[in-house]
Amino acid sequence: MARRRDLLMPADRDLVLQLAAQRAGLTEGQLDALRRRDWAALLAERTGRDGAAGAVADVSGPDDPPGDEDVGAVLERVAGRLAVVRGQRDAAVQLLRQLAARLGCCQRCWGTDPTCSTCAGAGSPGHFRPDPQLAAWIAPALARLDPAPPPQDQAAAPAAGTDEWV
Repeated sequence: MARRRDLLMPADRDLVLQLAAQRAGLTEGQLDALRRRDWAALLAERTGRDGAAGAVADVSGPDDPPGDEDVGAVLERVAGRLAVVRGQRDAAVQLLRQLAARLGCCQRCWGTDPTCSTCAGAGSPGHFRPDPQLAAWIAPALARLDPAPPPQDQAAAPAAGTDEWV
């Protein structure tokens, strides 16, 4: 099944990118950086109205106007933060995949996406064979649950030897 981004031909993608860049007021240098997916160069490219100086001002604050040397430092800090966030995202995705496998869920969508190429939206817990150790793995959590108190208006048990409720 084709991904959405693969639906456009390369020439169409470039045309859409050019139009979006033109509407956003990007320079040719920024457009080239966007094509290369070079985010640092895209931020560093200065424009007449909002270039890297604006990005540095957003990060550094209004009291300390940025100089050219600050742009590189800010980009390095942002790149470092981005790397940390990507690592955290990857770890979270890995944990979700492991949990989905234990529960017998689709590891891509957990049964929530009818267009999923793996399960067509049917991959909720138990759709695939769960981990045989699931009961042992979840037993400590279940043991900590408080038993629910019986409802106050519970009907009496059937009388001995009868099938009717009293």
